[in-house]
Formats: sequence, C-alpha cells, structure tokens
Amino acid sequence: MNLLELSESEIKDFKKKLIKEGTIFEKSEISSYDAKFFEAVTISKVVIKFLLFFSIALYVLINIGGIVLSIVYGCFNLMGIIAPIIAVCFVCFITFVIFGSINTNKKKKENVVYVIDDNFIFNFSDGVVEKSKLFYKLNYDSIQRIEYVIYGSKNKQIFGSVNFIFNVQGVDVKHYINYTNLTEINQIIDDKFPIVKNKLIVDGKAKNDDLVLKKTKSSKYMLLSVAFLVASILLIAVPIVFNYYSYALIISGAILAVVCLLVFVSPYFYTCHLVQGLILSSIFMIIGYCLPLLIIELSGVSFLMFIAINNSVLLPTFFGNIGLCLFVYLIFMMLSKFVYKLKNKR
Repeated sequence: MNLLELSESEIKDFKKKLIKEGTIFEKSEISSYDAKFFEAVTISKVVIKFLLFFSIALYVLINIGGIVLSIVYGCFNLMGIIAPIIAVCFVCFITFVIFGSINTNKKKKENVVYVIDDNFIFNFSDGVVEKSKLFYKLNYDSIQRIEYVIYGSKNKQIFGSVNFIFNVQGVDVKHYINYTNLTEINQIIDDKFPIVKNKLIVDGKAKNDDLVLKKTKSSKYMLLSVAFLVASILLIAVPIVFNYYSYALIISGAILAVVCLLVFVSPYFYTCHLVQGLILSSIFMIIGYCLPLLIIELSGVSFLMFIAINNSVLLPTFFGNIGLCLFVYLIFMMLSKFVYKLKNKR
C-alpha cells in the first residue's frame, strides 16, 4: 500500500509511530562526521526560471511593439496603453508569486541524501516529512526498488531523476528527486550496497532486461499519437480542400504534427513523463499565437494595421510565450535522451 493512499488520520498515526521508534527524528543539520551521499543538481531549476523570465520579457516587448504600431499608424488611444500595462503587471505578479519559491541557490541544502551505517537519511519525503529540520532514516534492506529515468549525459556523467521506494511496516514510502547525478549515485551503491543493484530499474528496464513499462501504456501513447496526427491533417488539409488558406491553421497543424511524432517515440525513448508537458505547451502555443493570428486573418485587415487598431489581441501571447519556452525545453530534454541512447549503443 502506498503511503499517499492512506487517509489523513492514518498518515498522522503512521508518522507518530515512526517518530516514537526513531525512524523520523529532528535535527538542525547533519553533522560533519555523517557521510554525505548526494544532492540534487539545480541547473534544471535555473533553466526553468530563465525561461519564465524570458517569456515575460518577450511579452513586454510584444506589447510595446503593439503600442508603437498604434502610434505609427495614428491609432493610439489611452486604453491601448492601459490594457497592456495592466496585463503585463498582472502576469509579472502571478509569475513571481508562483515561481519565486523555485530554489536556485546551490549553497542551500535541498534534496540531500546521506548514508549512515546501513541507513539512508533523507531530509524530506512526499507526505512524510514537511519540516526542514525533520529527517527520516530507512535501512537499505527495506528498499523495494530504485528507479532511474535518464535525461542525458554530460562530461561522461549521466543525469536524470531517481525514485527510491522503501517498504516501512507494510507501507510503501517514496523519495523522489527530479534532477541529479545518477553516475554518482550508482557509484556509491556499487561501493556500499552492491546487493541493491538487482532492485535497480533504469528507464523501465530491470537488471535482467525485462520490460517494466506495460504494453498497455505503450498502446495508449500510440493511440494518442494517432489522434494528434488526425487533428494535424484536418487542420491543414480541410481548409485547403475548401480553398481557404490560413497561416494560423497551418501553424497549429504543424505544432500538432511535431507533438504527434514526439508522443509516438516517447515509449521507445522512455520519455512518456514529458508527454503531458508537450500537450500542455502545444495548447498554450495555439491559444497564445494561432488564435490571435486567426482573428486577424478573419478580420480582413492587414496584420500590422489590425494590431495597431486592436493591440489587445496581443494579450493572449503570454500563453504562447510560456508554451514556446516549455516546448523548447522539453524538446531539448528529448534530444538529450536521444543522443544518450545513440552513444550508449556505440
């Protein structure tokens, strides 16, 4: 049974029991004589923050461009500048509030895992320990499996996510770290806990090369890929059949075609965890870029003139910026995985 499947009262009772037994304990920090195991790499969070603030900067520039066009074409009015300013301020506020907590301070100890004797010491766990001063220790004998998802390699070091699954008194406790150095983890497991190697699952495959990823999941992504392919063909072909040529629909179809390809290959490269982000980012791009473009095309007014008269049509482009940044980031991760697979085969 997974810990998160328990009710709130059952989780509280379970925590109290672990605290009483000493499995969960409070400590300001792990002292110097304790052996440090590994910590998460923060570059992923740095990239996410950069992309977010880049999307805000791009949004500001797009709206300034709209205001400049309204001045050039002699269509400037007070509402034409108030609406973009309000939208930019609102977007900046929401972004800073939501993503201001993303840690990029390499000196701050987060996601650190220690090894003391035969125990793994963690400073947090999903649904187990909320306070930074609370740690919990689990013996290596209680490990059910360790799951690696490889993102790519750099300087002969492999990077990816790791998920430790322990069994504590009949309850599965998971400890997940999104981005870390898998080579470092693997080396210490080899040196200190070689018996755990047979419980290691890398990209859905166990040590004996048995597929862990179910075939039903693979077929699910195949069907999803076909659905995107059909949608892409309809968006591009149907308007052409009726002699209607729309850049907005063609671009939307092209975006869905790329998503179709990436979803199709995701089970083979074990990048299924990125599919949800790909779908969300493609929807954001279509809403943020293609929908305003379609409105302009249907108006019959030239592109620049329409923006000059109605620069509020640029307000949804923030969704397009976010979608574009996320889309590029996810494609980069998939390409990194593809390059890793090619190198690994060699």
